[in-house]
Order: sequence, then structure tokens, then C-alpha cells
Amino acid sequence: GAPSIVRDNVVFENEIGIDNNGLADQIIGNFVYANGIGIEASAADVSGNRVYSNSQGIEVGNNATVTGNLVHANTNEGIATRNTFTVNPQIIGNTVYQEVGNAIQLSNSTSGLVLSNNLLWIGAGLGINAINTSHGGLHSDFNLFHLDSPAALVGFWDGASQQTLADWQLATGRDANSLVADPLFVDINGDNRDDVIFSNAERWSGHTFTSMEAGWSVGLSAQRGDDDFVPPF
Repeated sequence: GAPSIVRDNVVFENEIGIDNNGLADQIIGNFVYANGIGIEASAADVSGNRVYSNSQGIEVGNNATVTGNLVHANTNEGIATRNTFTVNPQIIGNTVYQEVGNAIQLSNSTSGLVLSNNLLWIGAGLGINAINTSHGGLHSDFNLFHLDSPAALVGFWDGASQQTLADWQLATGRDANSLVADPLFVDINGDNRDDVIFSNAERWSGHTFTSMEAGWSVGLSAQRGDDDFVPPF
């Protein structure tokens, strides 16, 4: 039959904003804020959503594909895999603006994760928190990290904090083509609706960004001139 779609909703003040429970095939273009968990999804395409001001932004289950989302101002984690035995999720081309807490949280027994072409802005916390049982089959590369303070670290691996990208690369063997750089947000407050426009991506090889007149945009997360997006900073 036709795919089931959760699309273009405004969802707020719930324990879980959107939970596909393995049933919805696509979760697209929603505004999800002020929930415990913004979006929880397995075996679904989660794309083009604005997920903000939740405790946890997006929780990823088995075979979920999370692409082109703008995830910001969530208090604990931006994007996290589920607590037990998550297999083959993909987290690609998202912008995660995490003032405190972890931008990416890999939970117990995550395996086969593809984590690539994401912009991870960390104020105080970890870019990628990978507990010891979440390393299997991890493919992480072509990500851009921005560490906004001394309390911001690239990641956590094998029981140890990895302060710099070089530390992370040495410990993990991942992210060989990733960068630490200022994403050059044009307007972090969103007044000009250009908050994910940046220019450093042109240095990457193998990127999947879309060219724009003033720089580059991550996936579908906030395209220039998108009049319906005003982030709550």
C-alpha cells in the first residue's frame, strides 16, 4: 500500500512528540518542540524537521534514516540511538546545535551506524558520546565539529574523553575527513532565516551539500529564504 506519512505538523508539550512505533514510513517537515522526546522513530525516514527545546531531540531506532533535520536547543541530547540494540541507523546531513549536553549520543549496543555530513555545534558537552558497547560497525566521517568553549569536546570513546578531533581520530580510527571549524552562521538568532549557511563545507571532498549564493546549507535543514522557520533563541 501507500506509505504512511506524518507531515507538516506542529507538535509540543508531550512526553513524546511524534512516535512512529514502527508504523509511519516518513516523518517529514514537522515543528516539534517542548516535549520530553521530540521524535522517536524506527524503520522510518525522518527528514526536514525542526526539532527544538525538548529534553532529547530525536531518538533513533532500528533502520531509521535521519537526514536534513535542524535539531537545536535540546537540553540533554540532540540525536540519540535507543537504549538497547539499535541496528543500522543512518544519521546524515543534519545540523545539531547543542548548547549543553551531547550532540550525538550512541546508546547501549548500537551497531552499524552511519554518521556522516553532519554539522555538530557544541557549547558545553560532547560532539559524539559513544559508550563502549556502541562501536560495532560505526562509520563516521565528513562531519564538521564546532567547539564553542573549553567545556566542549569532540567525543567520548573507550571510557575516555577525546578533547580534539586529532584525539578522536587516533582513538577511534574514524572521521579521517572531518573538520573542526567555525560554521559561520549568518544569523544565529534566525532573524534572517539563514542560520545554517556556512562556507567551510567547500573544503570537503565527498560532501552532499547544496550550493547556495551565500555559502552552503546542510541538507534540507534550513534553506535560505525559508519564511516559516524562526528558531526560539
